[in-house]
Amino acid sequence: MGLMIRHPQHCKRFSNASYPAGREEDRGVPDRIVHHRGKSGIVLAVNLEWLVAKARRTDSIIEFVPQVGDFVAVDEPLFYLYGNCGAIDERRLRTLVAFGTERSMEQNPMFAFRILVDIALKALSAAINDPTTAVLAIDQFAPTIARGGQTVSAHRRDGG
Repeated sequence: MGLMIRHPQHCKRFSNASYPAGREEDRGVPDRIVHHRGKSGIVLAVNLEWLVAKARRTDSIIEFVPQVGDFVAVDEPLFYLYGNCGAIDERRLRTLVAFGTERSMEQNPMFAFRILVDIALKALSAAINDPTTAVLAIDQFAPTIARGGQTVSAHRRDGG
């Protein structure tokens, strides 16, 4: 079946095109929920290839609930499982998610923009009142966005 990655406004399906369109809304309540165990932390990475392969082998849907960069507390949902999920080992699923104590720009590019915004806002606060630092932080947006756009354009030209 497939793997779902949950986004704040919608779910994005990765895998099997034979899954009926519009079916995401019909799934309803998950057959199983896999909760986070161990220590709370920030999601750094997920082994998507293994998750897709497992979902196909078991004819099920594995939905990863948080996003990379999200903080996940103990007992919060990590995965929603739909369909033939009896053969899926919860402990193995948990090992496919890397947690850490800090977000990084490599795993979460939006984090870089959040840092720049925080710097600019703090620089403009009444307590600091440093407009030069605010302008320097804002000036970093254009080159950062341009580099990201060039990467996406090059990827599309190469057939990616």
